Amino acid sequence: MEVLNQTSLQIAPLVGRVHFPAFSLTCIVKGTFDLVPSDRAVLAGQQIYPTGDEPYPDDEEQRTVRYESDFACYKPHADLLLVGTCHTPGNRPQPACRVTFQAGDAQSTLAVFGNRYWHRMTGTISSPEPFTAMELRYENSFGGPGYEKNPLGKGIAGTRLPDGTVAVPLPNIEHPGRLITSPDSRPEPAGFAPLHRMWQQRVARLGTYDHNWQEQRWPWFPADFNWEYCNAAPRAMQLGGYLRGDEPLFFENLHPEIARYRSRLPGLRVRCFLHRYGPGGSGELRFDEVTMHLDTLWVDMDAEKLILVWRGLTDIEDEKYQEVEHLFIVSEDLSDTPRPAAEWYDDFQAALAAEEAVFADESPEETGSKGGIEEELLQVEEEVQKAQEMLNRELEAAGIEPVDELPEPSREDREAEARILAEYGLEEMLSEKPLTRDTVVRKVAAGESFAEEVFAGLDLSGLDLRGGDFQGVFFQDVNLKDALLDEANLKEAHFENTDLSRASLRQVDATDADFSGARLSRADLRESLLEHAIFEHAALDRANLENARAAGSFFARADLSGARLKNGCFDGADFSCALLDGADFAGASLREASVEGARGSNLSMMDCDLTELRASEGCSFVGGDFRQARGEQSTWEDAVLTGADFSAADMMGADFSSARLERANFLAADLKQARFTGANLASAVCRTANLFEACFEKADLTGTDCSGSNLYGAEFLQARLQSTVLHGANLKMTKLAGKEGRADGIVSER
Repeated sequence: MEVLNQTSLQIAPLVGRVHFPAFSLTCIVKGTFDLVPSDRAVLAGQQIYPTGDEPYPDDEEQRTVRYESDFACYKPHADLLLVGTCHTPGNRPQPACRVTFQAGDAQSTLAVFGNRYWHRMTGTISSPEPFTAMELRYENSFGGPGYEKNPLGKGIAGTRLPDGTVAVPLPNIEHPGRLITSPDSRPEPAGFAPLHRMWQQRVARLGTYDHNWQEQRWPWFPADFNWEYCNAAPRAMQLGGYLRGDEPLFFENLHPEIARYRSRLPGLRVRCFLHRYGPGGSGELRFDEVTMHLDTLWVDMDAEKLILVWRGLTDIEDEKYQEVEHLFIVSEDLSDTPRPAAEWYDDFQAALAAEEAVFADESPEETGSKGGIEEELLQVEEEVQKAQEMLNRELEAAGIEPVDELPEPSREDREAEARILAEYGLEEMLSEKPLTRDTVVRKVAAGESFAEEVFAGLDLSGLDLRGGDFQGVFFQDVNLKDALLDEANLKEAHFENTDLSRASLRQVDATDADFSGARLSRADLRESLLEHAIFEHAALDRANLENARAAGSFFARADLSGARLKNGCFDGADFSCALLDGADFAGASLREASVEGARGSNLSMMDCDLTELRASEGCSFVGGDFRQARGEQSTWEDAVLTGADFSAADMMGADFSSARLERANFLAADLKQARFTGANLASAVCRTANLFEACFEKADLTGTDCSGSNLYGAEFLQARLQSTVLHGANLKMTKLAGKEGRADGIVSER
């Protein structure tokens, strides 16, 4: 496999066994960036290669992990990680301080104290010693010998002080919601850095390695292996999905000069394409895209460095991936509409030609030496081998049983915690008092702002919130079932996993809002503004989005069964892998949109604008209604369109290569220069269709009715014709000239 990297980022292919019993190829792309205060991060001059676990420089025994290995085959969530130092404001000595790390919607705040001790003789805690800087390492968090969640920490083992007394050093870093209040406290270790892969939080996800595993699945992972094992971030800093790549960043008291440091991710979209043969090495070379996820964000605040890792996964035939000829890596600006794969294929061909021209100009001495990407890949392979050996050793050592979850803190614990926070001026770190239903209704009626209000877990079902200003509000896990939100300002609001079933959201402005995983069954979103909103994994079954303006919105893997989307604008929207059974898009605009991998029987896109629609990657629209649609230059490669109706549609230049079009109806359709290479058109109806210069190479036209159609200049090389009806068809300049009527056989070169 040859790698063609059109970016400044570093890459590493990794063979694994993710889906039993198949082999997998993971494409790892790593970028190093410089953080810029109040601006986007910029590409660093020196890019760091993918690497295995990296300990802290002073950790000779390698007991801690400063940077988690890049060589994970798959991560089900994004990791948000940070290493650095707590700096008190103005570098003034303080007994306590707080630090905050926020990326997009995810935020974590920790309490940092100066050195203090439990005095066993008196049972008291000493006052924290004032400090100006405290390194955020797990050695300074709760833990100690025998504590499997952090054997390196403080709070368990005693030490002898200079005055001869024995005391227990307490952790410097704690969770504000679970402070140590007694010698029996056993909080989770607090931090932002990677958790060691052999600590209990991660080992518990390794699965069961027993006789059944050896007999049935070895060398694959056991059936109960949890891929969250590959997530190294503390649970609070693991996202439910993945990063977009342009999220804002916020760091509080993590920089010696800038107490409230703001930046933003660079806004890159990384794309990966494989140039490979079909199963068994058969067929023509394909240009397949591997979906890339931004699943790792790592910040070194001391150096103001940012590392991002994108990861994509695809199945391969064996560990040698011989069917893959080329790996092609490119990047785009997130603010731009994703370029069609066909355009990137042209760039790939140009890059390949340029590469071959360079090799052709080299002398034998030059070609005998390794350099450039080959040298990089050798270095990466060595790192992969080291990482694999490390994982094997750790799997052999695994066998630690998971411990029960810690109980909720008692009322006495909470009171003690509040006293401690108040004593050191950190009482604002306690969770804010949640809003009530009555308070929300009153503030909406008064037109008041909800900025910085906490809505988490609130029950707002059935309330009248029409016209409310909820811009940027976090509604995660809120119950808004049957609520009235008509004409509300929902710009940049967050509705992840929120219940909006049967809610009325007519004419809302939800530009850039996030509805990932939200339940919007039977919701009314008519005439709403949804541009660039995110509906990934959302339930929109039987929702009403008629006349909605949703250009650039993201509906990947959403359920839109029975949804009404008539006359809406979905230009550039992404419906990849969405469920569209019975969805009605009649009259809608989907210019340059994507429905790749989507499925939906009896879908209606009647009279839609489908110009340059991307409907390949095995999408299935059996019995779909595309009558009078306008789909110039649209792509339907490998689509399942059995029984679909394209009558009177304008599909000039559309690509139906390898599509299943049995019994499809193209009556009076304009298919000028359309491509049906390898398509199955058995029993399809193409009567009176304009098929001027269309391509039917290797197509199956068994029983196809082309009577009265214009087939001037059409290509039929190796097409299968059996009982194909050609009465009254224009066959001039074709290989079928003179065969008017019915045709049978395989068309060969003259």
